[in-house]
Amino acid sequence: MLVTLTAKSAQDGDRENDPIAMFLACHRRIRDHLSLAKRVVDAIEPTSEEVAEAAASLIRYFGQALPLHILDEDETLHDALRGRELAPDVVRAMATMTAEHAVIEPAIHEALDRWRQLTDQPLLLSTLREELSRLTLLLSTLLDAHLEAEERLIFPAVAKALTVAEQAELARRMRQRRQVGAS
Repeated sequence: MLVTLTAKSAQDGDRENDPIAMFLACHRRIRDHLSLAKRVVDAIEPTSEEVAEAAASLIRYFGQALPLHILDEDETLHDALRGRELAPDVVRAMATMTAEHAVIEPAIHEALDRWRQLTDQPLLLSTLREELSRLTLLLSTLLDAHLEAEERLIFPAVAKALTVAEQAELARRMRQRRQVGAS
């Protein structure tokens, strides 16, 4: 079975007022879905149903959830840290994060187009396998470095720069974006 994503962990429920935990949970889901994309291209004789189900899951995540995460970083996180005294490496990491989104998003859109083809015609996997393998490798390479820098530099800076109340407000704004996105 291709679609075996990690169920929500217990710590996912403990993140209501912790934006860092929310970001890290998103990062875990990004990595889970990258792993799913790799399993699709590596699958030997998957059923049409497995291919279509996996492609639909990838479309849902990368087409709906990930754009909200990107907005959380590019807008909400930037707003929360605006005017704060941040180390120069954190300031550079924030600028790099936003610039990398501009590189990552076109690759995601290209992959989304191929995954949409698979939901409609799962037997195209053999035809699209090489291109999907290239896109999966590209996304994995871009996102792995991107996520690591955020986790190493930006998230610790959030914990230092924002009070507990400010972190709770950041988390509230992130939750609100998902409620608006769901409606």
